[in-house]
Amino acid sequence: MLRPGLVSVVFRTMAAGDVVKVAVQGRAEGIEWSSENHVPVGKKKLAGQVGQMTRDAGIEIAAYGSYHRLGCERTNPAKFGDILETAVALGAPMIRVWAGNTGSKTAREHVWREVTAETQHAADLAKAANVSIAFEFQANTLNDTPESSLRLLSGIARDNVYTYWQPDGRLLQDEQMEGLQQLYDRLSNIHVFHWQKGRRMPLAEGEKDWRRYFHHLARSKRSHWALIEYVQDDLPAKYVKDAETLRLIIAGATST
Repeated sequence: MLRPGLVSVVFRTMAAGDVVKVAVQGRAEGIEWSSENHVPVGKKKLAGQVGQMTRDAGIEIAAYGSYHRLGCERTNPAKFGDILETAVALGAPMIRVWAGNTGSKTAREHVWREVTAETQHAADLAKAANVSIAFEFQANTLNDTPESSLRLLSGIARDNVYTYWQPDGRLLQDEQMEGLQQLYDRLSNIHVFHWQKGRRMPLAEGEKDWRRYFHHLARSKRSHWALIEYVQDDLPAKYVKDAETLRLIIAGATST
């Protein structure tokens, strides 16, 4: 099942209450709240207030979007335990994290070991709180290709650790589909956007590609949040339009 939602960092300068209002306008069903902008790590009282505000608006907490890099314990600004406590206060079922700070093609074996060990420890802590972990699918991390993602998840061997997915603009559309299919069994949420030559564009201009992605994902027995991560000019009106497009794409994918 695919459900439409919003990443709060789209509106990084807005207060959390205003983000909720825009999300309501766009008929979002879930919000991934950012740790950098709206729910800072350790602010558990604020996290609880934002969580309640979100639920009162009829919107679910899709995830807690942290920028915590597992495998980088010495340089992380916060401990994972503090992030987990904040996520629990928010009411988030999942924490988004990053797999180190080195690309998979150049990472040495000790980097893989460090990211794996830290993730295993974090996953065990999270499982005790009934929370899952999912890696950002991102360049310059160990989770930067479908193949590296599968290697990483296999090595971690925890059933509450998943990966996000988003298009990689360096690849052809058929290559994107192949990669998405490889990750099918370990996939959590999707970051949705449409870029052309490094510029943010209306989602409607990428509708054909997203229909193909979602047609495949609609067969999943698990639920996936399709979260709009970027909108043109960061404008609420552009988000509302993209959100309408997203709902139409999801409806088309799930009706066939």
